[in-house]
Amino acid sequence: MMNDEIILQVENLQKRFGGVRATADVSFQLRRGEFIGIIGPNGSGKTTLINLITGFVKPDAGRVLFKGKPITGKMPYTIAGLGIARTFQMVHMFYNLPAFKNIIIPLCSPRVKSLRGGKYGERDDIAIEILDEYGFERDSFIPYKLVGSLSHGYLKRLDLARAMALRPEVLLLDELFSGMSMSEVAATLPILERLSAQGLSIIMVEHRLRELFRVASRVIVLNFGAKIAEGHPDDVMKDEAVTTAYLGSESHYDSVETSSTRRASAPEVKTDAGPAAEEILDVKNLTVFFENALAANDISINVFKGEIVGILGSNSAGKTTLMNAVSGLILDLKKKEDRRGGERIEVHGEIKFKGETITYLKPSDRVKKGMVLCRERHPIFRDSSVLENLKIAGTLRKRAEVKESIAIVFEIFPHLLTLKKRKAGLLSGGEQQMLAIGMALVTRPSLLLLDEPLLGLSPLLQSEVTKALKTISGKGVTILVTEQFARPLLPIIDRGYVIENGIVVMGGTGQELADNPEVRASYLGM
Repeated sequence: MMNDEIILQVENLQKRFGGVRATADVSFQLRRGEFIGIIGPNGSGKTTLINLITGFVKPDAGRVLFKGKPITGKMPYTIAGLGIARTFQMVHMFYNLPAFKNIIIPLCSPRVKSLRGGKYGERDDIAIEILDEYGFERDSFIPYKLVGSLSHGYLKRLDLARAMALRPEVLLLDELFSGMSMSEVAATLPILERLSAQGLSIIMVEHRLRELFRVASRVIVLNFGAKIAEGHPDDVMKDEAVTTAYLGSESHYDSVETSSTRRASAPEVKTDAGPAAEEILDVKNLTVFFENALAANDISINVFKGEIVGILGSNSAGKTTLMNAVSGLILDLKKKEDRRGGERIEVHGEIKFKGETITYLKPSDRVKKGMVLCRERHPIFRDSSVLENLKIAGTLRKRAEVKESIAIVFEIFPHLLTLKKRKAGLLSGGEQQMLAIGMALVTRPSLLLLDEPLLGLSPLLQSEVTKALKTISGKGVTILVTEQFARPLLPIIDRGYVIENGIVVMGGTGQELADNPEVRASYLGM
């Protein structure tokens, strides 16, 4: 329950990255037991604000007070030890450890030691109990699975459980619902309501407004680093400036070119495809088992040169499993599990690329042949600049080719050009997604695989990314893309498949899928 005690106070925080204003004189107060939502378009400074509060970024001006005492400039681990925990927009875990082992690390912190006793050997049981509170089935195999094999929804809940293992007084959530299915969000909302009712003070950055407004009593809106509105969710969303800044309008989607059009002025993205066969990818009867769970069930799809093909479906439907199988990453995961005597992974079926069978070909060899995956978890070098990331991606290419490809990336994503010297880890989620796609393009793929490229993006930025995909496709790059919330994607795909529980349940053109009421209601979140 909320009371009048001010537990966290933010005063006039300011931060610039080069010439870019990330946070501009932001101030607010958080009371004990209060639940505040922070919204705004990508790049508006939401994650920067979280980083400033938790010590991951030092402010240029302003200060943060926790229970009346300044914490500005303290190290992140010191702030966490005081009782402020956070989750991350892009989840960072120990992917080669079981899920419960990731919880043991915060249990070893001085804060938890002082609050909860117990010998080291008992912490395994405590970790399992914590996971059970946050949606992990205690008696199932899931808490013992390698984190790298978990679905995105489980990763998000693991991040929440890890933060709560610190037993914080203030919890900062950076887009917790991003990438979760509707059922996963529905299961997570009561957890947040319970935590708030227990007196935990929560600040939540989120794009999924309907869900956020169910739990938040107050909302702060950021745009270009500045606070443009604050108040009750109903009052804030009546503000025309908020609606325009965050939600945009239907015209943003209407302006995306359809699959029958091409932009003549688009910069050319060169490939090594050459005079290849018309069918560039052919997947037949793909079946993937994780232990006794059937993740992909007899999937057959094909992709022709020059197409954009969408793989649509809810979270945990099997989309990422399909992408990992096509790119070969599933083979690496299988080897890791086999070495540690862990989860049994089996892959059956046939995958052909440009007429050649590649079912058991190494991922690196597939890249050399022109197949490149842009993964869901943003494969970037966080401590290197945007430009350095792009150069690293072109390591296997000639210097002149890399220079030309980087110039094309900056034409497609001009916003990245203004950020070329900024560390990738300091980019917003949308900017990181642009960089990840740009890194894939520098390798000059003939088939670009994109796993959830719109994940966590605001509607305005979704429109920008879909336009960029159309530009890339218009000059000869074939694209296979997975997506859960598919409304902005449907206008640009040539064909699509809908996957449910690892099975292809229907297919058709983008328009046919958009007009199908079953698809709209059940799979696309529309």
